Formats: sequence, C-alpha cells, structure tokens
Amino acid sequence: MSTSIEPPFPRAWWKSAVVYQIYPSSFFDSNGDGIGDLNGIHAKLDYLKDLGVDVIWLSPIYRSPQADMGYDISDYRDIDPRYGTLADWDNLLQGVHERGMKLMMDLVANHTSDEHEWFQQSKSSKNDPKRDWYMWRPPKYVDGQRFPPNNWKSVFQGSAWELDPITQEYYLHLYVQKQPDLNWDNPIVRNAVWDVMRFWIERGCDGFRMDVINIISKVQGLPDAPVVDHSQYHQPASMYFANGPHVHEYIKEMHREVLSHHDLITVGETPFTHDASVLAEYVLPKNKELNTVFNFDLMDLDSPEESPLVKKAWRLTEFKAIVGRWQMYKREEGYWNAVFIENHDHARAVSRFGNDSVAWRAISAKMLAVLEVTQTGTLYMYQGQELGMKNFPRTWGIEEYKDVASQNYWALIKGQRQEATGKDEVDMEGVLDGFQQKARDHARIPMQASFHSPLGGVMCHLVPMLPAFFVPRLCSTSWSLTFSADPRVSERHDISTRHPFTIHDVLTPCPRCSLPFVFECPDERSHSGTATPNAGFTAGTPWMRAFEEDAREGWNAADQSNAPASVLAFWKRALQVRRVHDVLIYGDFEMRLDKDERVFAYVRTLGDVRAWILLNFSDGVVEVEREGLGMDEDDARRCQLVLGNYEDHDDGSGLSLETKLALRGYEARVYVINRALMAALEWTSKSPSEIQFPPVTDSLCHLIADENLRGGVVNRFHDGTETAQTRILDVKVPTHLMASLKMIARLAEHHSDLCERFKPRLYELAKRKGDSFGSAAVNALVAMSAPFTRDIYICNTLGYLSIILPPLDVEVDSSLSHDDTDEFRLPTVRWVNDTGILNQEFMLQLVSTITSRNVHERTQATLTLLKLCRDAMVREFCTQKNVLDIFVSQLKQKKTSLLAAYALRKCLEYDMCTSDHSLHVAPALVSMVNKN
Repeated sequence: MSTSIEPPFPRAWWKSAVVYQIYPSSFFDSNGDGIGDLNGIHAKLDYLKDLGVDVIWLSPIYRSPQADMGYDISDYRDIDPRYGTLADWDNLLQGVHERGMKLMMDLVANHTSDEHEWFQQSKSSKNDPKRDWYMWRPPKYVDGQRFPPNNWKSVFQGSAWELDPITQEYYLHLYVQKQPDLNWDNPIVRNAVWDVMRFWIERGCDGFRMDVINIISKVQGLPDAPVVDHSQYHQPASMYFANGPHVHEYIKEMHREVLSHHDLITVGETPFTHDASVLAEYVLPKNKELNTVFNFDLMDLDSPEESPLVKKAWRLTEFKAIVGRWQMYKREEGYWNAVFIENHDHARAVSRFGNDSVAWRAISAKMLAVLEVTQTGTLYMYQGQELGMKNFPRTWGIEEYKDVASQNYWALIKGQRQEATGKDEVDMEGVLDGFQQKARDHARIPMQASFHSPLGGVMCHLVPMLPAFFVPRLCSTSWSLTFSADPRVSERHDISTRHPFTIHDVLTPCPRCSLPFVFECPDERSHSGTATPNAGFTAGTPWMRAFEEDAREGWNAADQSNAPASVLAFWKRALQVRRVHDVLIYGDFEMRLDKDERVFAYVRTLGDVRAWILLNFSDGVVEVEREGLGMDEDDARRCQLVLGNYEDHDDGSGLSLETKLALRGYEARVYVINRALMAALEWTSKSPSEIQFPPVTDSLCHLIADENLRGGVVNRFHDGTETAQTRILDVKVPTHLMASLKMIARLAEHHSDLCERFKPRLYELAKRKGDSFGSAAVNALVAMSAPFTRDIYICNTLGYLSIILPPLDVEVDSSLSHDDTDEFRLPTVRWVNDTGILNQEFMLQLVSTITSRNVHERTQATLTLLKLCRDAMVREFCTQKNVLDIFVSQLKQKKTSLLAAYALRKCLEYDMCTSDHSLHVAPALVSMVNKN
C-alpha cells in the first residue's frame, strides 16, 4: 500500500468539493404560488454556505411543459416562468459566486420536449431540414397489422415509440412520449448541443450534470430486444441503447469542443450499467471525457430486476462489497468517484439503509453521513438529506404520488390485475407498500424549512441564514408583508398593505430578540416556535403535499439550526472534518471485517495519516476486536476520535487498550492518527535541526485546532521541557519554522497560557518587514491577545487592523447606543432602482453623509455604506468616488480615526484596497496610534 503524502493522481478543486443538489420545485417558494423558485434558492444561500456546500447543482429549470418535471425541455436558453427569469438566474449566480460557491446546471440532451422548436420543425414534414434531428422510423407490419418499429419498452412503461399522425412515422422516446430522443449521429445536432453548453458557460455556469449521457448513441438498425417478460409485448432494451457504439466518440468531441476550454465540474448519469470497466471509460483522465459519473450499484441494491419500485431485501456484506469495489477501482489510473446515497430519483436514505423509527432515525442518519464523508470521491448531497428527511408515511394514498414513473407503474399493474380477475376493483395494497419504500416521490416533497411565522416567513433567530436584504416588515395592526428575495428584483409580494422598504429596515434590530436584519414583530406569535403550514415551504398551496406532521416534530431546518445535537448540526461538523482531513478524500481504502453483517469498518491511509471508520448498521451493541481493525496498541493509544454520532462519546484522547471496542446501535466513529504530527509534538532535548516536522499543509494546521485533538496537543506541551519547547522557533528550515508558527497560533486560540514562553521570539519575528514569517508571528500574537508596539504596527498593517477590530466593535456599538441615535434617519429611497440600476442620487447623499460633523449621522452612514458594499455595484461606485481616500483622511483625525480604521478593515475584507492605499494606510495608522 502506498505511503506517499500525495495520492497517485493530481488533486483538483472539484475532487474535494461538496455538491448540493436542489430540486427547484420543492426547495423554497418565495412568491406564494406553491412552487419553489430561483429567488427562493437565493434566499437560502447563506444556509447552504453555512452547511459547508461548495457547489450547488440545480435540477432542470429550463422552459418546459413539465411532462417529466422539467426533463422535457422546450427551450434550452430560457428559464421556465414557474422558477423565474434569466435575470433571476443571473442574480442567483452572483449570490452564489459572492459566497465563494459555484453553480452547476443540469444538461438534458438525450431528448427534448415535443414542444421544442426543433421537434416542431422535425415533425412538420419528412422533408424538413430538421427531420433527422430526431429518430424517426416507419411502422413495422406483421400479417397486415401495424406495429412500432421494434419492441423496445419505454423506461416509464409502454412502447418507446409514438406514431405521428401527420407523417405516419414513429419517433423514438425512451422516456415519456413527450420526450423525443435526439439523433446524436447527426453532427449538426451535436453542434447545437455544444452551443447550448457555451451559452450557459458564457453566462457564468461552473459545470454540468449530464442526464442519461450514456444513452445518446443507439445500436445501428435498432433491433428487437430479447423477450424476458412474457406478460407484455414491449421488452427492456438497454443493451441496445446504453453505452452505444459512438458514445465515447461523441463525449470526447464534447470535451474537445467545449469542456477542455474551461475549468468546470462535470458528472454523467449512467443508468443501466453495472460493469465497472464500462463506466471507467467515461472517467479515466487519459480518455478526456468527464470528471466523474454516477454509478447506481448501491441504488439498485434493494431493487429486483422487474422494477425499482419494488423493495428487495439486502445484506450489509453486499453493501460493503459495492462501496469497497468502487473506492479502490483503478485508483492508480486516476478513476474518481461520485459519492452519493440520495438524489431526486431515489427514496430517502435513512428509510432505505438506516432506521427511520423514532428511536433510531437521528442516530442512523448521522451514521450514514459519516459513511458519505469518509469515502474517496466528489461528495453529492441532496436537499433535506442534511435534515434526516425520511419517506412519507404509508397512510398517504396514490393521489399523493405525482411522479410519472409511479403513476405509469400503478396503471400498468392495475390494468394487468383487472384483466386477470375481470374486476374493476383489484387489490393494490402491495404496490403501495412498495411505493412507500422505493418511490421517487419521497425525494420530491417540499423541503421542510419551517421558518416560523403565520405567513410562512422567517423567525428572528433564523434570519442569519438569509441575506440581509431579505427583510419582511410586518404591520402592527394586521399581518402585512412586503418583501423581495433581492432588492434588484422589481416584483414584490404583498399581503394586505404595502410598507416601504428602507435602509433603516436593514439596520433595525428585532425589539424582542435584538438580532439584526429582522422584521418588526406585532406580537409573540412569530416567536412561538410552532411550525408553519406546509412545513414552511410556501405560504400558498404546495404543488405536492408537504410532510407537515414530520416538520412539526422538529425535522425541519428552523429547529435543527438551533439544536447542537441535530442531524443538520452533525452534517456541518462532518463536512468540516472531511475538509480538514485529506486522508478521507484522497487516502487509500482498505476493507476490514468484510464478512461482518452488522459492522462496516475500513481504514484510509495517506502518507503518515491513517483513519479508521467504524459503522454499526444494526440497532444492537456490537463488540469489535481491535486486532481485526489492523490497529496496534500504539495506534490505539495515540489516535484521536475526530467524529462520532453519539453526543456522549469519549473525549477523543485515544482508545482504551482493551482488545475489544463496543459500538452502540447505529454508532459511527472516525479515528485519525498523524504519525508525523505526533512525532513533531514529542518534544525532546535534541538540537533544533534534529527536530522532525511533518510537511506544512492546511490540514495539518487544522489538526491542531481540532477540538478532539486539542487535549493530546496540550498534554504534550505539558510533558516537554520549557527549553525544548521554545527551540521550535529557532529551527533554520523555513517550512519547519512556518509549521511551528502555525501550530502555536492554533494552540494559542484556546490555550494562550501555554504559549507565553514564545512571546519574546514571536515579537522578534513580527518585526520582519515584508516577510511571511512576520505575518505568521503577528497571527500567533493576536491569538494570545498580546500587546503590540508601534514598530509592529508599521510592519504589519493588516495584522494591526485585525487587532483593533474587536475593540472597534465595542466603540461603534457604544456610539450607536446614544440616546439621540434615532434623530438621524436615512432617506426612504431604495439604493437601487426597480430596473436594478444603482440609485446614484441616494448613493451620493450617503457618501456625503460619511463626512458629516454629526457623529451619529457619520457613524450610521458609514455602517450603512459598508453593509451595502457587499454588492459589487456599490464597491465599484465607492472606488469611482474615492471613498477609501476619505477613510484614509479620517484615519488621521482623532475624532474619526476609530470608525475610519473599522471602515478600512471592512474595505480590505471586500478587496477594495489598492497598493497605493496600503502605502498610505501604514503611516496613517502610526498617526492614529500617536493620537490615541
């Protein structure tokens, strides 16, 4: 097994990314029409960022008749009105990018809608230029009876062919009849698809999920499929349309013409395929096709061949074999996985692979989260997975199943039973049993947001999850609401009376909970904690029934955001652990206890770092032999528990040296040991040049800060001699010195008393000009809250601004709390016009006010301007009007210096300062220090 610190393939941003899939219709409705939309997604961007999401993947939002929930596209270059407009998409993209995330679109190019202009022209005449853009065939006649061209069965039941009455030919539709398949053998069709991709890339899209990309090439001649189901004429034919003869040729062309010119994330959906070698051809870097593909081995584990809507029993050894096979498959050649256990096409994971009973739901959902975050591959999450959402109950009738697959299968089985019995009323309870366990509908019910207010709005303690400009305002005499998901969107939703949206609203704290960016509450109902109708998804009638009973029991984003032991809180911790420990993303995979039917155990190794992952898939206590885990006594003593799904787990200081480890029901544990780190912290009396340090990486520095490792680090500081410890800052090797500084800074954040002995040397290093070691030393001193001298201020402007920021917050808060603060009110004019153009008159007045002699006006205006600087248009305006020069000038005046320093600090955060500004800031800071 390799022990290199680097994996045998290049790292890439998309490999360590966390991708969050949104099913737009069901995520969040911002306008009360009962359907989720783009503005609703925009309103929850801070929630997603806080969760730990890197990439947002949108299921189809293009213009569509919605025969298959948007996968039947009638216009690839427009947004369906139910979701918003192209301007809304642009606004969403901007919000995503401002938060450091990326946006991924769903490319559905095997088929279009029959309402697409391409198909309308194609079916108009056999001689139309676009006739061969689709797959048309004449009928087949047997004994004078007309049949479709072959016996292929549609994925959604019935024939895969539909007769056009005008031209008397059939067109192929592998899915519903309103989804005709494109003819990818036509190069003009391929070029049209490339143009669609370029359209979205040029607009700012960061990647594509490619729907059923492995079925774009069909076998020549389209022969009849072999008969495997004698109960019907139409037969499954995936052997003739999946992974066809030209599929790799076409995807290579896509890569050459489009993908290779951009740094994108790509993932292909590859159904009907379980041969690993076939799937690998789409992904191996040497082939230059896609980053990853979804393999469905795990998703098909509990499905019999006849239908995915029927439940089949599965064994843990089967489950482990699938995961283990893919974790190491062609690793040396660069194969990369797409890790997922939920999406829009499958029922909820906690109901399928966990235990969704009251007693075990949260614990087993967390256990499955550990399974996901500890696998090699790009991690894909699905909306609601982070909340532990489960399948809706068996008591719901067939009328609640909206998916075309469910409806068609129901009609097929009902028809067969009616024909067999000769009765209209037939027993369908068994079918509903299967639906309750396996139907796609469970993934598509509305997201359980439950923001608490009678209007389905937001509760004060949840508003930090929303952008500052999402500010409802309520009338004190009757419930009235005016809001916009973005101030640049002119359309506003009113209930009862309109109230003007002002900058003052943004700065008004809630009178009851004092949190900023909230509405004025007319009574206590908004703080009552009772779940809203429709699980908080919409103020209107939802397009699909919401699981309100479940949301009321705490299974919603609102309640879980404030519960440290919730599934949501655990997912946040788990994703942070994954981000910190590269071994969980890039390490080797070694299965342990492969024959055990209750415990899934495996070991990940990357260089000197090793992780043990233990997952109990049963509700009983299971004892595991330490020897079976490949863990010796030294490993057991020094490893650290970095993640566990029981709140009363041990303190992370290592395992007991007992030979057995007891795992409780559905318990998950992740132990990590960094042998190089442990060696580096075992201080000795050796000379500095002899001290061994691990390579300097971000993950190493985070290890020091990790809550579960901190105890071990502190103990080792206590164990070493003071002389030996201080020598770590005298090492000559630059990387070793930087490692020492970073370690001390991390440790000092929580144990500054242990770092006092380092201060003299840190002060010396902090005075080094233009030196990364000087900056690192300043960071360490900041972590210790150490006093600074003026020469350090001059050398480290940024460090100084970091130091003065906390007291400035106090100063600013104090100035705002003055009795006459309310005397000043900003104009009730929106900072952007309805057309989305910056309101120049208002902005000029605001800039003028930051030079006011009235301290309260100046403070209020400055803070408002800094708040608006979150928007790129405002930052550009401030640059044009030389606002930073005003702050630099104010820095030199005693009365305005503190506020100006605070403003400059914010401008630095917004990356608004040029090198010229930096040259002026340092002497201005010295002047400020002398005056204060």
